[in-house]
Amino acid sequence: MNSLIDELNRDNRLGGSSTEYNNMLAAMKNLSKSLVGFNGPVCGKNADTKNGHVKALTEIREKIRETLISVNEYIYYKQSKQKGEEWRDIKEPHEPSRTERRYHDAERCCEFLTKQLEKYDELTEKLAAFKEC
Repeated sequence: MNSLIDELNRDNRLGGSSTEYNNMLAAMKNLSKSLVGFNGPVCGKNADTKNGHVKALTEIREKIRETLISVNEYIYYKQSKQKGEEWRDIKEPHEPSRTERRYHDAERCCEFLTKQLEKYDELTEKLAAFKEC
C-alpha cells in the first residue's frame, strides 16, 4: 500500500491534479493511517463480536470500500474525460505522460483494494463456517 501511495505522491508533486485525484490520494493516505493504527482481536481474549467479526475489523473493511469508491470515481472521471486524454490512442511503446501514469496508478490501487475486499469476504465465509461447527 505504501508503494502505491508513493507512486500517487510522485505523480502529484508537480501539481495540476484534479479534485478527483486529490480525493483518491487523500482516501488512500487515510486508509493507510487506519491500517497502521489497527488494533485487531487478540487471540485468547473475548472480544465484542457481531457475526464473528470484531467491530474494528468491520470498520476497516468499510474504509477499504470507501477508498475503493474514491478510486473508482477518479477512474470514471478519467474515462469520461475527452480533452487531454490523447495518450489512450497511442498504440506503440512510448514514455507515459503524467496523466497516463496517474490513471494506471489508480488502476493498480483499484486492483489492490478489490483484492483486499475479496480476502475480507473469504475470511467472513470461513468465520461463518467455523461458527456453524
